Amino acid sequence: MSRSLLRWAGALCAGGGVVLLAACAPTETAAGLDVPSSTPASVITTSNPPPVTTTVPTTTRPVPTTTTTTHHVAVHHTATHTTTKPAPPPAPSITCSASMTVTHPEDSSTTDVVVHTVTGATVTATAHYKTTDTSHSATASGGRAEIEFRISRATPGRTVEVDVTASLHGRSASCSTSFVPQKD
Repeated sequence: MSRSLLRWAGALCAGGGVVLLAACAPTETAAGLDVPSSTPASVITTSNPPPVTTTVPTTTRPVPTTTTTTHHVAVHHTATHTTTKPAPPPAPSITCSASMTVTHPEDSSTTDVVVHTVTGATVTATAHYKTTDTSHSATASGGRAEIEFRISRATPGRTVEVDVTASLHGRSASCSTSFVPQKD
């Protein structure tokens, strides 16, 4: 920057103002002062008296500038609450015990399989006769399920095994019982 331009800027500052200059380029002499040539640019001066704006010629070459911005930000505290759901209780253990209401039913009669297990369990009972298997299902209520089997032409005196499965929520238990059909 030329000495005369510095003197000019210094004179402005001595009056309490601030000078922002945005060019350092080859200069031309104008009225005895060395000032940058070409397109005019604004220089803002401020002081305690009202602000004054002065236009100073500048070069056409781009000049690097630095801008500093200060942001005043109000800080708001945000509380973050993380709620964790408690783990569900483990599925109840499945139990199974079975018995027959009539252990020696006559032909053309019925007998029920009584199963004690957890409420809501699906209970399936399969009777294994001499020539066929028969399955029936029910849902346990109050910890108990009853499944009826009709006795019709079953081989008299031959034990019929009844396999039982109780299941709930992917867990299961098995038990068994039996009956012996009689001739009427």
